[in-house]
This record gives sequence, C-alpha cells and structure tokens, in this order.
Amino acid sequence: MKELHYYFNNTFSFINAKKHLLFLMAFLSSSLVFAQPPPKAVAPILGNAATFAVFGGNFGITNQGTNTIIHGSIGTVAASTFITGFHDGVTADVYTETGTNTGNATGGIYTNVPAPGTSTTFNFATKTLADANTAYNSISPAAQPGGIDPGAGELGGLTLAPGVYKAVTFKISNVDLTLDAQGDPNAVWLFQSEAALTVGIPGPTGARSVKMINGGLARNVFWYVGSAATINGAGGGIMTGTIIAYSAITFSTAGNAVQTVLNGRALCLNASVTMVNTTINATDTWTGLSNAAWTTATNWSTGLVPVASEEVLIPNVTTNKPLLSTGTSSLHNLTLYNGAGLTVTSTLQIGGFINNLGNLFDATNGTIAINGTLPQTIPAVTFTSGNTVANLVINNLSGVGLGGDISVSKLLTLTNGLLTTGNNNLIITDNSLVSGASATKYVNGNLRKVGVQAFTFPVGNLGKYAPISISAPASITDHFTASYTGSNPNTSYPTASLGTGLNKVSSSEYWTLNRTNGTSNVDVTLSFDVSRSGGINTLADLRVAGWNGTQWVNQGNTATTGNTGANANGTVKSNAALAVFGPFTLGSSSASNTLPVNLLFFTAQMQNGYVALQWNTANEINSSHFNTQRSIDGINFSTVGKVAAKGDGGYAYNDDLSSITAQPSALFYRLQMVDKDGSVAYSTTLSVSFTTQSASLNIFPNPVKAVLTAQIFSAKAEKATLQIINMQGKVLQQKEMKLATGSNTITFNAAGLAKGTYVLKVKGNVVNEKRQFMKD
Repeated sequence: MKELHYYFNNTFSFINAKKHLLFLMAFLSSSLVFAQPPPKAVAPILGNAATFAVFGGNFGITNQGTNTIIHGSIGTVAASTFITGFHDGVTADVYTETGTNTGNATGGIYTNVPAPGTSTTFNFATKTLADANTAYNSISPAAQPGGIDPGAGELGGLTLAPGVYKAVTFKISNVDLTLDAQGDPNAVWLFQSEAALTVGIPGPTGARSVKMINGGLARNVFWYVGSAATINGAGGGIMTGTIIAYSAITFSTAGNAVQTVLNGRALCLNASVTMVNTTINATDTWTGLSNAAWTTATNWSTGLVPVASEEVLIPNVTTNKPLLSTGTSSLHNLTLYNGAGLTVTSTLQIGGFINNLGNLFDATNGTIAINGTLPQTIPAVTFTSGNTVANLVINNLSGVGLGGDISVSKLLTLTNGLLTTGNNNLIITDNSLVSGASATKYVNGNLRKVGVQAFTFPVGNLGKYAPISISAPASITDHFTASYTGSNPNTSYPTASLGTGLNKVSSSEYWTLNRTNGTSNVDVTLSFDVSRSGGINTLADLRVAGWNGTQWVNQGNTATTGNTGANANGTVKSNAALAVFGPFTLGSSSASNTLPVNLLFFTAQMQNGYVALQWNTANEINSSHFNTQRSIDGINFSTVGKVAAKGDGGYAYNDDLSSITAQPSALFYRLQMVDKDGSVAYSTTLSVSFTTQSASLNIFPNPVKAVLTAQIFSAKAEKATLQIINMQGKVLQQKEMKLATGSNTITFNAAGLAKGTYVLKVKGNVVNEKRQFMKD
C-alpha cells in the first residue's frame, strides 16, 4: 500500500512537473516573441509644423477653460473666427475670449483673414498644413513598416524601448506608460494607431501619463493617429510626444478644472482641436524669469535649455531679453517675434529656418553657424547693424542661400556646402577673412570685399571652384565684387572678338569682377585647373583677358604659378594696376594652350553590371577623340574606352565591369579630351558607388535658362513625385511620373522661374533625392 501511494505521488508529481514545464515553455515562448525588438523609428521632419504647439488643420481650435497655456504657436488655415478662447501672446490680439474660456498662445496665432488674421499668417499656416501632412505620411505604417503591438493595443503598464509600435487602436488605460531611452538621448519612439488613440479612463482618478526614463526626451516621441485622439477626458495626466491625427484631437472635458498637460504638439489635419484647462509645452519659449543668460534652464518654458533638434521662440517679454555669451548652443528653427531681442557674443548653431519678426538680433560680436541638412536660407532681415554678423560658418552639404545682402566683419568659415547668393551680395568687410574654401565649399554668386587688403575671392559655380584675386586697394571704403560662371562666355562676350596679343580665350568659364565703389586700380590674378580650364601647356603664353565692351583685351602676364599638362593648375597675374573691370577669362597668346572643349555636362550612373557615361559638348574646333578613364582610388586613372569626336553634341559610353575582380567601395571616372595636335584636357572626376545602387539624380544644365533636364536612376519601377521648390519651401512645379527600372529622363520648363536658387526634389519609395540648381 505504501508502494502504491508512493507510485501515485510520484506519478502526480511527474504530471504536475510536466504541466509546469509546458507552462514555462509556453511562457518563455511568448516572452521570446514579445522580446523581439521593434524596428528602429525615424523621426519626421516637421518643417513649419515644428513652430506649432497646436494646429487645427482647416477646422480651427477651441478652448473651453480659463487656464489654458500654450507654449508655442497655434493656427489653422481656416478663418480667424475658427480660433475661439485664445489671445495672441505676441500681439495681444483676442480670438473670442470670454470669462469662461481664456487661453494664452505664447508663440502667436496664425490664421486666414479676417483680421487679426492676414495673408501673411495664412501663407505661414498653409505651409504648416503641407508640412504636417508630409510628416504624417512619413511616420505612417506604409513609410515605416514592421511595427509591433506589445500589449494587444493596451500600452498601460508597459515599459518600452525605442522603436516602432503599431496597433489598430492604442490606449493607455490600466496604468501609466513608461518609455526607456536606455541612456540614448537620441532614442525615437513611433506609435502607429491605424484608428483611434485614447489616453485615460472616465472618473476622477482616470488620468494616465507617459513617463520618460533614462534620458528619454518628449521631442523624440511621435503618435500617428488614423482617426481621432482623446487625451485624458477626465482631466489631469501628462501626455508626451507629438500627436499627428487625421481627425479630431480632444484634451479633457468641459467642466474639468484639473490641468491636463501635453509635453509635445497636437497637430490635426482634417478636424479641430478642443481643449479644457490644458498646458502644452511644444517649443522652448524664452521667459527670462531668472536672468538674461541663455544657458539658464529656468529662463525657458520647458525648464530645459534648447538643443539642436528643438524649435525656439523668443517673444517680446517684459523681463530679460536673452544673451548667449558663453559656449556653443544649438537649436533647429528660430523665431523672434515683434519687439523681441537676442544678442549672441559666443556661438549659436542653427539647423533650420530663421524667422526674425523682431528685427533685434545682434551678432556683431558673435558666431552664427548655419548647419542644417536640408537647404537653408539666411533671410534679408536677420541681423541688426546692416545685417552684420562677426563670424559666419556655412556647414550644410545641401547648401545655404541668401535672402538679402549680409556682411561678415571678422571671419567667414566654409566648412561644408555652398553659399549661394542669388542676386544678393555676401560682403567681407575691411580686415575680415575667409577660410576653408575648396572644390566643394565656395561662394556661388556675388562676393564683395571692402577695404585695403589684397584678397582672394573663394568663388565657384557648377561644381567648379575658381578663385580670383586682387591686390590691395588704396582706400578703406573701396570695394570690389566678384563672381564666377562655369560656362561659355560667348553668348554675352563673343570669344571670337580678340584684341592684339590674344590667339584664343576660354570657352568654358569667366569671372565678373567690378569695382563697385572708389577709384582704386588693382592687379587681377586668375586661377586655372585642367578639370575646368582645359589644356595648359605653356605658362609663358597664358594671359589675363578682360572684356572692354566690344572685345577681349590682353591684360598681360606678369607672373604665373603651377603646373602644365595632365595636372595643370595654378594662377596667372595681369599687368599692374588695371583700371578697367568687368568680365575676365583665361587667354593665350599662342595655340600652345588649347584651353577647353566646352563640356556642357558629364554624368556617370551605375546600371546592371556596367557604368553608363554620358556627356555633351560644344565648341569642338580641333577635337580628335575622348578617352574614358577609370580609377579605383580617384588618383591613378587608366583608359577603358575611346569615343571619336563628332563636332559638338551628345556622347555615351558603357563601361563593362565584368573584368573587375576586386570589390572597391567606389569607382571614379573622368574624360580625357584629346585635340588633333595631341594636347589634352580633363573633365571633373565623378564617383560611382560600386555597391548596390538604389537611386540617383542628375540635373542639367545648371544654371538653367529654359529647360531643366532630370536624369533619374531607380533600382525598381515605381511612381514618384517630382517638385521644383524655391528657397522658401514653396512648391512651384509638380509632376507625377512612373519611373522605370534603370535610367529615366524628364524635363521641366524653367523659363518662367525668376533668377535664383531652387531645389528639384524626387520622392518615391526607392528614390528620395534632391538637387539644387540655379535659374540664370
């Protein structure tokens, strides 16, 4: 009997153990599934929407509480009457406030007319709605797929690492949600709710919050809402992140006195935003409550000093106006409102736009670094003292444009990208310097030098860096203005009109150097480089050629520097103290210096197993042939093909890569242009990724006069949107195109564009490229 009892006990123990084991395995299995990391989230580019704490699409915003405070701008594309229960914290304009609905929009209010809405505020709101839609699409499940649902739609009680999370609906109802950055201040969370988002439950204790730990920041949390969002209908709680909803967003419920907080933004696309006794901390708004120091955290509405990704608003405060006097501070967009002020005596880095409505931005003793990733513009009204900054740093590979003249009184530093002036002037004042110029970092447009120093103008155009120098003027008030054009001067200044002592002049480039104030005469030194200037074989025969209104005049050669032949580069100096200025170019007193075939464009694109080279020429007078040359290091080139010259027009060559056994990260190509007399000139060098290439975009000519041609390479067939955008972000032309696998060509009519700088943007699932171009 004891043995039987022992047997049953052990049998049951075995069965129980087996059940526990199965349960444990199932638990571990589900835990392992749950532990699968979510995809990495990518933060959207908010553009104008970064300025706004609340945006009501085309339906407006309603406040139903007496204590609603919005740290940031609010707006709608609807009429001003669709904003109710607010006053503008900048202008003090009132939008239907009563004793029971009072709200302060500290960053200003943007609507359509009637007054206080204006056409200007409407245009800003319209751009905002477009940017909000773009941001909404960029965080959609289609744009960022693979999100996981960690709790069957219920986020309450979870602690979540950064990543993409997705559900049909999301709610935070059980308890609070915790977001753990795991020590990474750049960690991003994206929650994609295909339908609704609901935070909190009914009842006085029903408020729920989103908490950040281990370095998590509210500005890095984003909520994509397919329909409507309801945030703490019972009042209270602290919601976190930028909510972009297709339809309505509601905070609290009428009659609730307890404050509801959102550390983020509420952006609604197709409905209104309603709130009751709500505080929204969207941007870092200057309060100046403690002192004037920019770096004092308690001077900011969020209690934190701004960082590089944040929008900053400077209102007209009655306390202290901000002073940045120590260290280096960064921000994204900067807005100074009417009556506001900002003084910078150390360094301020700006990654987005500058919107100065206050006109008191003093950087005459400071450094301003323009260091975004998308094209930026320094507006015509930015700095005080004649739009003067002591030190200006250009650090944007996408380029920086000028909206008006700007003066640099100490140092211009070219770190990355081009500074394009358009019809404006970059002015380097007396004793001011320039550093860092190179083939990828130069001034594209008008550069003026004031004062008595000899100076080298770091100018270029169309990917060509081509400095020009002058000797020291005699008067401190004298100034000279220079620009470079990397194309044939023949249209305006015929290259066949030659004065005594000139056998030929360049057909690929020219400079414009004008004495724009004073009477000083100066020497002029032109640079040359084989990649842009053509064949230079005899330095002694080089000449500085100047246009006198009817012909190119020999302005002499008093000194040269540099090399000839395949690596030709250097300078040639004019006769002393020239008195006539205008267009200048390289000339030659003999046929020894071939100068260039006019290469209109040269492109290289990876195709299926080969690289497609294309180019177009003009002015082929004595051309023999073109050698296509390849390199794996960009230094040592070998000829891989030969194409006979045909006397102007388009050329193509396909370089078969099947013979390449090594796997370099990139290949380099150039054209060796050979004349009948054996002299040679070289194109610029192009690089092509040897790894799998998904997309590329080339545009030509640049600058353009009438027709802009875009060549698009796509790794697969897809639909794409092509847009021409001005430097203020306005879409001027748009086309929809079905891209084929491989190379695609499309043209735009650019004749109607005003002179200036533009961006061609191509957006698809595979192709996502943009290129800057100039309209001549």
